[in-house]
Amino acid sequence: MSRQSEIEDLLSSFEENWTSESITKFNIPYSKFHSWQSVDVEYLARELIGIDFELRLKNSGQSGEFKELPSVIQFYRNYFSAFIDTRKLTLLLLSEAIRDSKNSGREYDFRPYIKEFGKELNKFQESIEQEYLSEIEPHLSSFETHNSQSNANEFNVDWSRYKLVRLIGTGSHAKVYFATDFETGEHVAVKFLRKQFQQNAARIEAFINEAQILKNFHHENVINIRGLGQIPSGGLFIVLDWISGRSLHEQLESQEFVSEFQIRKWIHQVCMGLQHIHSRGIIHCDLKPANILLNVENQILITDFGFAKYLNDDFRQARNIQGTVSFMAPEQIDQLWGRICPATDIYAVGVILYLFLTRRLPFISETFEEIALAKLSSEPITDPRELNSTISESIASICMKCLQSEPTFRFESAAQLINAIDPISYNSN
Repeated sequence: MSRQSEIEDLLSSFEENWTSESITKFNIPYSKFHSWQSVDVEYLARELIGIDFELRLKNSGQSGEFKELPSVIQFYRNYFSAFIDTRKLTLLLLSEAIRDSKNSGREYDFRPYIKEFGKELNKFQESIEQEYLSEIEPHLSSFETHNSQSNANEFNVDWSRYKLVRLIGTGSHAKVYFATDFETGEHVAVKFLRKQFQQNAARIEAFINEAQILKNFHHENVINIRGLGQIPSGGLFIVLDWISGRSLHEQLESQEFVSEFQIRKWIHQVCMGLQHIHSRGIIHCDLKPANILLNVENQILITDFGFAKYLNDDFRQARNIQGTVSFMAPEQIDQLWGRICPATDIYAVGVILYLFLTRRLPFISETFEEIALAKLSSEPITDPRELNSTISESIASICMKCLQSEPTFRFESAAQLINAIDPISYNSN
């Protein structure tokens, strides 16, 4: 495991176990840091402190004096003093306290630190004031202007109405929390743009774009958005319906037997959702088991539109490869295979179907490059019936058609695939 991956795992564990008395949950072995470079320890400390204050802000929604600052500072100083300069660490903690004070309205007593750090405290205050004005506000204003004629109030959610209960998912750009709506008492999912991207203009625009895309959908197989909001500093969040159940990824991980009839029912619902998405001129571009939820009533809901594209986007320009390579169509990796289109999502459905039928991916390699090369070179895919002789010839044929390298050889639309996969017709035979 790389050092970066190790750090990400530690941060995720810290978040999952966080409480307002989080220092009692801090169980990273002290001896671990002896083999680390100082820059890695400093990065970990910076992220831990940021997460700690961020969660204190998001989880309270209350103003008033924060009296625990001295004990929090003392804890981190004691823990990291052998690896990080004490002055540098204290300044880091104070800067996060100032940021939290601005965001939450909580009062901190900085008097014990003014004599030694007064000059730096003033600089932090000025810097944090400028973050919102220079980076966040123009993008949010643009979003509000775009939506001023339609449902503008839906995208002006007050963050203080939500009580975060626990972290339920972490992605490359966002984190999702299970939360309670104080006003209605309902459970919701709250998706926050990750802290390190809250001053990144491109990521802010992409996050707002996801909210804009989501508000186009009104379908039983697509997740419903409740609104877009921001914490006082400008950090953005999206509020979604809470789905009680699990993802198809978790379903696969459980190793439970799933009949072909059930697989057809799930894929049929995925395609119903896709048909609605495509009818709005949108391509999902990151369809995979982790982004498909299964509620307690066995109903499919497509979620996570962070990489979604409008069908009329100009793809002639050079574009970054975005998504999960195992589920990407060749045209997502190299535009020489064509434009991103509805057939792009059909390919991903084929990978998901293959995975359920065979319990393995069509291409198995260790690296992004190896999988991408296999797809771009049209490396043959093993027929799913060779790996699972119990499945029907028809579903194996459907799966292989979805996985054609050439987009025009796949099903032309989700509607075509719906007719082919129809579980009712299969069950009556």
